[in-house]
Amino acid sequence: MAAQGGQIMEKASAGVREIFSALSTSEVRYFDQERYSESELRKGLSDSITERKIDAMKRILAAVSVGRDASALFPDVVKNVSFSSIELKKLIYIYLVQYAENNRELALLSINSFQKDLSNQSQQIRASALRAMASIKVLEVIQLVMVAVRTAAGDSFRPRKCLGSPRVMQ
Repeated sequence: MAAQGGQIMEKASAGVREIFSALSTSEVRYFDQERYSESELRKGLSDSITERKIDAMKRILAAVSVGRDASALFPDVVKNVSFSSIELKKLIYIYLVQYAENNRELALLSINSFQKDLSNQSQQIRASALRAMASIKVLEVIQLVMVAVRTAAGDSFRPRKCLGSPRVMQ
């Protein structure tokens, strides 16, 4: 019985070591406080290579999640909202929802890109744009959200699924 218990502990330890090694080589690098430099992030956001833009957005969101203020990067992030990468769009949408309330004018400028994304061929992009737009707590956006909801009501599965979001009515 003791041998079996030792065997189970060894398997569990190996599993934990595997998880920690995977974490140490993947997403943990985004939380490195020493690598948060606004000038470096601006450079990444203005880069023409998609992976560098995504890396910069992940660093920004990691900094925000640990309590750092990244609102100074709002104009640089908004410039990338019309980029074609789905992963980058999702990261930008998360950021915009977080900071749009404090940057009303720039948030309103990004609405045009959201509206373009609402007519995108990809269901995933349409649903993400509608969800993000409905989450932006700017009074001027509410009317646009209601029009988008009416349009999406006849759309395919994903946008209809996010219509049930209570954020639309808040």
